[in-house]
Amino acid sequence: MNLFATNSNCDLAKIISSKTTLIIGKCKITKFADQEISVFIEEDVTNQEVWVLGSTFPPADNMLELLILIHTLKSNGAMKVNVIIPYFAYAKADQVKPPGASLAAQLITQAIELSGADTITAINIHSERTINFFTKPLTHLSAISLLAKHFQEKNIKNLCVASPDSGGIKRAQQFANELEIDQLVITEKHRPAFDQVEILRVSGDVKHKNVIIVDDMIQSGGTIIESARALKEKGAKKIYVAVTHLVSTGPSIVLLKKERSIKKIVITDTIPQKEKLPSKFEVVSVADLISNSIGK
Repeated sequence: MNLFATNSNCDLAKIISSKTTLIIGKCKITKFADQEISVFIEEDVTNQEVWVLGSTFPPADNMLELLILIHTLKSNGAMKVNVIIPYFAYAKADQVKPPGASLAAQLITQAIELSGADTITAINIHSERTINFFTKPLTHLSAISLLAKHFQEKNIKNLCVASPDSGGIKRAQQFANELEIDQLVITEKHRPAFDQVEILRVSGDVKHKNVIIVDDMIQSGGTIIESARALKEKGAKKIYVAVTHLVSTGPSIVLLKKERSIKKIVITDTIPQKEKLPSKFEVVSVADLISNSIGK
């Protein structure tokens, strides 16, 4: 079977191909002079089962490449199209709240299915509501075990696990269970404005302990930074961060690099970074996670 990839995850596609029986499919994804996206399949896919790999992080070109590639494969006779989405964007827009808000998460799931996806595999989708919007078979993978194993190999003593908000408790609890850590700490946050974060309280004792903050994504870095500072104020020693998706916006990388309360940030390669990350960051690949779900 062939694995076709959008421009969003070319390197990851090559790693997955090396670990499975999938062969990189031949296609060209370019742009016309007017900047419209052009997809051209360079081999016969008639009556074949194929795989498509592509994340949908901004800019919108990544989303359009994925939709057009899926549709092009179907239009050229592919029997079954299995879609792998390492990072699924727009998952935060999962309810009409407040009134007037968009329900983009539902729109994107419908667009992916209508383009011709027969099955979907995604990693750590941000919200349960978004997961429920899918009507086609969905395999929802978690990189939490992968990240926990990475920290297990570091053999850090006197650890506890923290969630940066109440919405991430389930995720942080899974991480703690993987490391056989009993204590779970929660930093309760408040947003006085859309782009501002205040930590109201820390639930749990972190004094003289090393802490791993677990979350599904970093964007501006504000929540992670404020949580780390609050934990430091409560007496935490070294603070680490484990997140699946690094959706860097604005000066987030610079701010995280400079933040003295954070010792190390471990992410995955669901989103390739445009520039080399500072040494504070470590990257764990999701290639094995995806390869195992494919069945090799």
